[in-house]
Amino acid sequence: MDATLTRSAIREQYGEVPENHTERTLDPDTYESLQNRIERPWGVGGLVWTPAAVVLIHEDGQWKAPGGRLERGESPEEGAHREIREETGLTVRIDGLAAIDRLCHTNEATNEAFDFHFLMFDCTPASDSLSTSPGLADEEIEAVEFHETLPEETYRRELLFSLLGDRWEASSESS
Repeated sequence: MDATLTRSAIREQYGEVPENHTERTLDPDTYESLQNRIERPWGVGGLVWTPAAVVLIHEDGQWKAPGGRLERGESPEEGAHREIREETGLTVRIDGLAAIDRLCHTNEATNEAFDFHFLMFDCTPASDSLSTSPGLADEEIEAVEFHETLPEETYRRELLFSLLGDRWEASSESS
């Protein structure tokens, strides 16, 4: 599916969802390194939450939502299920698409640019049994935990806060 994956196809499949857009200007070496590591411009992951907490992984000194690159031949949902299971040990129910996060990377020397899109799915955990050995052997995931609030050192904190704020408020109102 990744060959035909476009933002318009995603919106057609899931309807209108929040889109976040971030511009990053990078030095030529960083730009080239990042561009060489990204085979396909799509990543997938999950906003795995309960009315009381959200699941985050700790990697590279930051807390993050679980997720990673979409693999060739996977649907976005398959990729999200795989990434979440690999990084947290959890099986989840995907309840819909929470957001599309578009990161535009620009080479400061040449103005060349490429986009990377991250599809953040709304997920409900099937259990609360987190992995004691999170991630794959080549990943540096130090921990996976449920958090009742977002730590200050959370990657894309503003985006996660805006998405969770709406959900946590709605779930507390319906309780």
